[in-house]
Amino acid sequence: MAADNLIPPASPATPRTKYLHRPKPGIVLFRYRRKTIARLPTDESSAEFVEAYDALIAAAAAGDYDEPPGTERPDARASNEPRVLECPCPRCGGRLIKTRG
Repeated sequence: MAADNLIPPASPATPRTKYLHRPKPGIVLFRYRRKTIARLPTDESSAEFVEAYDALIAAAAAGDYDEPPGTERPDARASNEPRVLECPCPRCGGRLIKTRG
């Protein structure tokens, strides 16, 4: 009865395509949350590929590749807000101007 509660191991025929990126022929990358984590063997049916992929999936599920709190990406709109600068030319007399970017 104890054997009924065990989770069966993943078979070699299990598709392993999630988080894979192939930028060029012959290159297989494991990407997670917009970051390249590792380069994998090109033969996806090999035991090396299965071992490496399963280890990377387990690490991603455990949260090893999550960003620590407070390291969020900056808001894209913040860079598009106009900046107020002092005009450098002597003709304007140093009046304030708005610039983009």
